[in-house]
Formats: sequence, C-alpha cells, structure tokens
Amino acid sequence: MKKLKRSSGFVGPIAVLIASIAILWALGILLTKEPGFNLKLDEDQSGWSYSVFFHEKLMIKQRYVPGVSGTYKFENKEGAEAIGMLVIHRLQEKTNPRITAADLTGMRIKIRRVALLGTD
Repeated sequence: MKKLKRSSGFVGPIAVLIASIAILWALGILLTKEPGFNLKLDEDQSGWSYSVFFHEKLMIKQRYVPGVSGTYKFENKEGAEAIGMLVIHRLQEKTNPRITAADLTGMRIKIRRVALLGTD
C-alpha cells in the first residue's frame, strides 16, 4: 500500500483563511443595503419638508406632506425625518415609496395646513 505524503501543514490553514475572507466579503455585499441614500430636512416659516438624494442627486423634493389632500407641512423636524426615512427604507427594499394617510396616522405625524398665497 502506498503512503500519502503529508503536507507541511501550512497550506491548509491559509486556504481556510482565504475561503473565510471570501465568504465574509460576499455576505457583507449581500447584507449591505443600497448605499448612497441621504435625507435633507428643510424648515421654512410654515413648517418642515424633506428631500431624498441618491449619490448626491436629488430624487424626491417633498415640499408638502404626502398622502393627504390639501396643502400641509410637517409641524416638526421629527415628523419630516420619520417620513423621509420611511421613504428611503422603501426605496432600499425596492418597494413603492408612496406614503399614505394610514402611514401618517400610524406614526402619529403632526401636520399643519398651509395657506398658499393668492388663495382664501
């Protein structure tokens, strides 16, 4: 019977290390959400709004509260931020980013009616 030669014992651990690094790298790519989304919050005299950027390119400029009829602004920064982050989450999940009245009420978002110039 022929005896098998034993390797030096150095190649096996290196191969395992390289394979482990490759697996972790691949998992990191698969588990990472779409990078590059940013949220910018703006305040004016009538309330808060948000803009969504993807790789520094403007995708959505939401001057008024979405999901309700009429012209409303977010009462506070937290509300604008919460809805903006929900939009980004939906974009990352590749689902419809549309905001509904149910989203607003479920998240207890405070809004205020805005009087537009030239109307009344």
